[in-house]
Amino acid sequence: MDQQARTEGLRSSRGDSRVSRADSTASGQVSDEIRGRPSGKRDSELRAAQLLVERLNADGGQWGTPPAWPANTPEQGVDCIALDGHGDKLKIQVTTPETEAWRLLGAEGGPASVARTVTTDDLVKALHDAIQRKHLKAYPDIILVLDATDSVGFALATVVDAFRARYGAWAKGNFASVWLAGPVVDTVSRLDQTHLAG
Repeated sequence: MDQQARTEGLRSSRGDSRVSRADSTASGQVSDEIRGRPSGKRDSELRAAQLLVERLNADGGQWGTPPAWPANTPEQGVDCIALDGHGDKLKIQVTTPETEAWRLLGAEGGPASVARTVTTDDLVKALHDAIQRKHLKAYPDIILVLDATDSVGFALATVVDAFRARYGAWAKGNFASVWLAGPVVDTVSRLDQTHLAG
């Protein structure tokens, strides 16, 4: 089946009233909606890092649950660190490809939800731009995670596949690897590869 000609949908809801949904069409249109105020920065970072660790452990890793970076400690390009039983460290930096929805939803008196129709290419460009903003601060012992736990349109397999086809070879830069964390472990995808997700 042609990877670009499929339709798919993804839904996510959490107990804190956050709801996110996305549907793609075979023509490359993506309709998505996010309801609820943005999560706190540290909560979002920790959720995305924990999903990455769950994915790596499902693939045979033995990483412990990453605690958040201590609040009164300079970040140093790392948001979370997971440890394995041998003392190895998994350094994780988290960023988001979604900016406009969080700006609107976080504004005083802002809307309760943001809905839009964009193209797969728009979402691929947003992923690219989020990674590019971090390339100048990249270190080879840090994994970059793009947080799509609450903006699920980015986690659609059609978007991940289109990103990999266009930018997979470029994405890694000086990072150890680059991942996208969707709302569940099955939607955590490595982006710095050129093979298709689905």
